[in-house]
Amino acid sequence: MSDYDLAPLRETLLEFVPQGRIALLPALHAAQKLYGFLPEKVAKEVGKALKVPLADLYGVIEFYGMLYSKPAGRKIIKVCTDPSCAIYGGEEILSSICTHLKLNPNTTSEDREFRIERAT
Repeated sequence: MSDYDLAPLRETLLEFVPQGRIALLPALHAAQKLYGFLPEKVAKEVGKALKVPLADLYGVIEFYGMLYSKPAGRKIIKVCTDPSCAIYGGEEILSSICTHLKLNPNTTSEDREFRIERAT
């Protein structure tokens, strides 16, 4: 497990601790803002501080598409490709951006500058 300085996280979590479990989502957003994603050590610290079991914590991280347990790009591009967006060229737009960035949908560039995602 990589070494992350948890001091800034602990300081940030102080405002969420009194609210406990109901502050989980905003606390995860704050943690992700600090580290760019939610590595295991960081996620565990959030769960410990808010007294949220790890199974519940990871359930929230996996459920919400804007939370990342693995490194994501600094710029995340989401292109709607659901049926109504497809009518207006969503798939073509996604394909064009992927070609331009030399990425496949739902991948991150090697330099972690960009991530392109299919949003439905």
